[in-house]
Amino acid sequence: MNSTEAISVLSQTTPLEWLPLAVNNYQLSSCSSNRNAKNRCCDVLSLLIIDKLFDCNVQRIYNNLYTKYQQSHKLYWYHLDCNPGICPELSVEEGAGVCAHVDEIPFVFGTVSSYNSMNSHNCTWDSQTRTFSNQIISHWISMTQNGEPLQSWPQYSPTAKKYFKITPYHNFSPEPWYRDCSLFDQLEDEQIRIMFP
Repeated sequence: MNSTEAISVLSQTTPLEWLPLAVNNYQLSSCSSNRNAKNRCCDVLSLLIIDKLFDCNVQRIYNNLYTKYQQSHKLYWYHLDCNPGICPELSVEEGAGVCAHVDEIPFVFGTVSSYNSMNSHNCTWDSQTRTFSNQIISHWISMTQNGEPLQSWPQYSPTAKKYFKITPYHNFSPEPWYRDCSLFDQLEDEQIRIMFP
């Protein structure tokens, strides 16, 4: 994917008057089609889409909840870093190594399954994948029993934005979140004013 293709994809979901701001903010005009580049167009576009559809919305909702309830409601945020694609076995084209919105669900329930398939899978997880799933399950069980995950998962605060990075075959870790959502906050405000004059 080159910069022209990336901008074309973005133009399908972004109001035209906001397109130049998004292109400039994410430097899409200078992204690279080189697979080894740090500013690879598909990676930059993916980050932009994740910010627009998920992370900036979560931040906006969490900030509002935090302001409304202060400490009386605990908020926790996580990212699953990637879908290993081991079982069910996936090729790169089918999404191995890519995180979709619901890829954590099989690991949360300890099941070999795929949200986009009605077929049963004829495979089993290896011990590393089972351990990874059990780590996720431990946090979710703690959340249901105690109202909070295990200790290493930080509580959300607008002044110290952190999420819990869940990565297969690595230690889970709290990570700071430095994304700038001002563009999408402005876009959201404008869309609300249009919908509710």
